[in-house]
Amino acid sequence: MSAIPRSWPSFARTTVALAALLALGAYLWQELAREGEPFSRLHLILIIGVLLFIRLLFHYEGRIRASSLRELLFHNRALLPIPLLIIALLATDGDLPGGPVVEHLILAGALLLLVAGHSLRIWAIGHAGRQTRTTALLVQRLATSGPYSYVRNPIYLGNLLIALGMLVVANVPWLSLLGMGVLCLHYWLVVAAEEASLRGQFGEEYERYLRSVPRFRPRLRPQNDSQGTFDRTIWRSKEYQAWLASTSIVALLLLVQRFVPN
Repeated sequence: MSAIPRSWPSFARTTVALAALLALGAYLWQELAREGEPFSRLHLILIIGVLLFIRLLFHYEGRIRASSLRELLFHNRALLPIPLLIIALLATDGDLPGGPVVEHLILAGALLLLVAGHSLRIWAIGHAGRQTRTTALLVQRLATSGPYSYVRNPIYLGNLLIALGMLVVANVPWLSLLGMGVLCLHYWLVVAAEEASLRGQFGEEYERYLRSVPRFRPRLRPQNDSQGTFDRTIWRSKEYQAWLASTSIVALLLLVQRFVPN
């Protein structure tokens, strides 16, 4: 995806954003003004699409050159969940099997997955620092403490737990299988790009770390030579935004299931 160049004047971005909102409003007014035309999931997807476009228009970082598919996926790794979210909103089904008791148990399991995933992310970012939020492959230091002494990619593992929790709420079995398969392939390619870069930066130190700590399957015990402490200012790294995003998506899925027809 091509990025919006930073040279665009702010008034030009604002003009494009207002034009998109006006076009959206005019289209929805025309659609919903028809007699008996209900608000549908396609209308919701259209609203989300326009808002995402405006978000990218103002906040997407400058053009990034990628020499391979792996690097391209790494630079744009935050965008992958968007297509899955759109499919989930279109296909989500609120009719869970087994009655209210089973429904509550399934939702409780989804909540546990979300809490576990976010907790793992916070623990990992507290040891790795704000370099985890960058789109650059170069890092200042090698993180080997905390969850990194058990598994090399705890943030991505946490993301998979969060995604699984959301897919459980969506209640679309085929999408759960497809979504987890796509995410696993995506992170496998992203991790390959990161490992190639870290090998060049840290050499033998990183090779030793590779040999002692698995990529995604956590060790039962931490590696002995891990050093580092948890940074209690982790909340300042905007990790709360990830909590808000996942909570909002789950709430949106539940609302769509109950109130928005296909």
